[in-house]
Amino acid sequence: MQHRLTHRLRQIHYEDPILPIKERGQTAFWLSYRQLQRGGTVFALLLVLFVVHSYRRHYQAVQRQALSSCPARLAALGLDLSQAAHESARFVTSSDDSSSVWQHSIVRQQLYREMAAGLKQHGLSLGGVVTQGLTQSQLFTHADASSKWGRSRIMPVLHPLQVPVRAVVLPLLDHEAAMQLHAAVRHALQQVVADDSVWYQDDTSMHATLYHASTHGHPVPAAPDAVRQEMAAVRGVAGRSCPVRAVLDRVVVTSTGVVVACWQVLPGSSEPAGLRAALKDALPAAPAPAQQVVLQPSLLHITVARLLAPAKLPTHGGSQAIVERQVWHSQALQQALAEVAADLTDELCGLVAVFEEVWFVEEQDLLALGLGGRYAKHAGQLSPATLEQAEHIAEWVTKYGSALDSFEWKPRMDALCKPSLDLATRAAAFAALAAALQQAAASPQGLRLRSCKLASVSWDCDVILQQLPVNSLTSLDVSFRFPYIEGDQAACERQLAGVMAALPQMQQLRNLVIDVHGSGWLEHVDSLMKPLSSLTNLTRLEVGSLWSLGELQHTPHSLLELEYSWELFDTPDDTLSLSHLTALTKLTTGRTEEIFGNSELPPSLKVLQCGRLVHAKALLPLRYLQRLDILNCLSTAEELLRLSSLTALTHITICYIDSFDKNPELYASYSYDDDFELTPDAASVAWPALASQLREPHIEDDRGSDPDVKPYQLSAAAVAALGSLTALTSLQLHRLQCPEVQPQQLAAAQRRCTALQVLDLGHLELQWGPIQGLTGDADADAALLDAAEVRGMQVIAVGIASLPSLQQLALCRLPVDMHAAVALAAAAAGTRLTELSMDRCDLPDCAMSALALGLTNLRSLELKHCDVGDGALPALARLPLQRLSWDNCEFSVAALDLFLPRWKALRAAPVV
Repeated sequence: MQHRLTHRLRQIHYEDPILPIKERGQTAFWLSYRQLQRGGTVFALLLVLFVVHSYRRHYQAVQRQALSSCPARLAALGLDLSQAAHESARFVTSSDDSSSVWQHSIVRQQLYREMAAGLKQHGLSLGGVVTQGLTQSQLFTHADASSKWGRSRIMPVLHPLQVPVRAVVLPLLDHEAAMQLHAAVRHALQQVVADDSVWYQDDTSMHATLYHASTHGHPVPAAPDAVRQEMAAVRGVAGRSCPVRAVLDRVVVTSTGVVVACWQVLPGSSEPAGLRAALKDALPAAPAPAQQVVLQPSLLHITVARLLAPAKLPTHGGSQAIVERQVWHSQALQQALAEVAADLTDELCGLVAVFEEVWFVEEQDLLALGLGGRYAKHAGQLSPATLEQAEHIAEWVTKYGSALDSFEWKPRMDALCKPSLDLATRAAAFAALAAALQQAAASPQGLRLRSCKLASVSWDCDVILQQLPVNSLTSLDVSFRFPYIEGDQAACERQLAGVMAALPQMQQLRNLVIDVHGSGWLEHVDSLMKPLSSLTNLTRLEVGSLWSLGELQHTPHSLLELEYSWELFDTPDDTLSLSHLTALTKLTTGRTEEIFGNSELPPSLKVLQCGRLVHAKALLPLRYLQRLDILNCLSTAEELLRLSSLTALTHITICYIDSFDKNPELYASYSYDDDFELTPDAASVAWPALASQLREPHIEDDRGSDPDVKPYQLSAAAVAALGSLTALTSLQLHRLQCPEVQPQQLAAAQRRCTALQVLDLGHLELQWGPIQGLTGDADADAALLDAAEVRGMQVIAVGIASLPSLQQLALCRLPVDMHAAVALAAAAAGTRLTELSMDRCDLPDCAMSALALGLTNLRSLELKHCDVGDGALPALARLPLQRLSWDNCEFSVAALDLFLPRWKALRAAPVV
């Protein structure tokens, strides 16, 4: 069961200008240091550092004030932990404490406050006890800093255990949340401490500990059969428990230097206290509660990093003193870490993560999960009975529904995409939720939901729709799924009537999304269109799976944006008539939907995104049309030329991805002498007439290897036509046969596209140049052909050098040797290139190193199936990367351990 009582908060992520300020500060420090060597004053150095630090702190304070407060974000998720909520919670009674999200949220908040206050009360103490009575010297060591890399590295000390620690944990498998948490903490700590003073928890093994069947302090030996019984018991608890949807409350730095992410639990989730109580009963041989590692049942926290005493510190005499076995105190660092914790809380509070599994872990090494040691895990899915979970949600909504801003429900589907509960059980679940909404609406505070999302439901959700607050609801998103015939048709029709009756009552709706997945007439969105005509405040509508375009005549006149999809082959004679939508400014269809010549479009349109456009006649009356995106172009040159009469049109995107040959029956009535008229090569005759309008031509032959389909080809004239597009900002050429086109011609066309910002080239078959010595033997000639392609790519790379506005470059299946890399690097030196993607480019280390020397502005790098390896890492480490991704490259783990910490600007963990 996946459910949400609110939408996910907008990610609070911004490009932090502090980093470049810090870099400028480092430069100023270096210059001042040189001045000191030459007789400069200490005052100049202190002044520079003071200005940089003051500006940094001031900017962070201003940015925090601009963001909504953490309590406000939690309140938007239904967790209002203000003082008023505290007072009201005194009167809440419950026979089952573990089922009350509210009461445990109050307890958690107080525990987190006490944890945060510990740094100020007890001071910062590094180098002593790190965790569970274990000291730094027992868990970590610093590698020799006198290596050729000139830096010290933290290495974990792994201790094999005679009796494995057996723990039950909640792993953070929400990859997006884990990466965001890891990257934010790493970026923040690097502002105040060196890399050799922090051990970062691997973002793939972040976890919250629930319970221990055996600890290293109180080992409980168990035979293999007993361990299997424990595993079965843990999985039994998981099978009866709900997933845990949690929201980050605050980030804390403890007095021993542990950086902890502290979470609150959202309604409808399993409570950690309830899980621990169930595990206590299921594991009777486990250590007693007082001997557990986590003593507070309500806690839900994750260790993200551990600060350690540095390997060496300067003494008053100027010599170096090793302090690994000493306790290190620093008042200045303590204050800085308190500020880091506050900044991280401001940035990350409201981050939502879902824990859908529990792991029963056997750690063969001490703290194996945290230190990268040996362990075995056995997963159990958190998947309770839907009715039980619905009843928990209903209880919470009944008590605290007035605090809800939005409501979301998605039932779990089985392997066959069928709901995981029968009709009667689902009806009971929906009835419980509907009754809770009704009771919340009857409370003095009322129900003030502004948005609701119901996913993978059937018509029986009508009972919920009828209880939504019509005076406050402004957004509704409902996705109906009919994977198989449910019940009799009469019952479905009654439920459908309930849905149809509920929709017209929602007069405050501004945004409505309705999608239906099914096969029969009762399982399409058509039957829901007629009630929409009364929604006079609706400004955005998205509907899917229409059988008849005629149903769009029921759309309300107030619409500003409309998006629809249509079963193209069911009713080919339908006419699109939207002339009644006199305020409509944006129309979006699916990739295969077509705007026919007899379509009636509203003259107010400014943006049109359609699948196919065979005839331009319907667009000619659109005097205000500013942007046209044709996602699957089948227009002849003659039809494209007619678009030049639209004087307001300034942006045209044309994508050639599909083919006329795929659906010949649809176009049987069209009088084309040859399919060639619909190809991009034939249509290129019209491109020069659209030179100031055509911004994004994307040409990709994505039709596979069907021998009956003629592949796309571009002639030399078509490539020359591309060069005439002075307004071109994005160009994609993929899987094309261009036997007439030489690399020099493609490079010449590129040089004329001076406004180009995005370039994507891949899988091009060009006339690479004259090749001498061919024998006719495919194996013998392969090396000669490859060499010609390499030389041709060098010419294309030189063409890229003339693109001063280029920001994103993607190359696929094009060889980039040392000479091509040097040309690209020279090109990058005069451009604003910030993103580079290379796939199967036969990229040696020397070529990647040459690229890195010129790509000084690069922020994102993606490498797939390239030969690049460890030899390129020293040069790559100089780049200010914020995003790094690689797949099937030759990097070794040891080399990555050395160089990954040098990318201090990474906003997310590397994607491998």
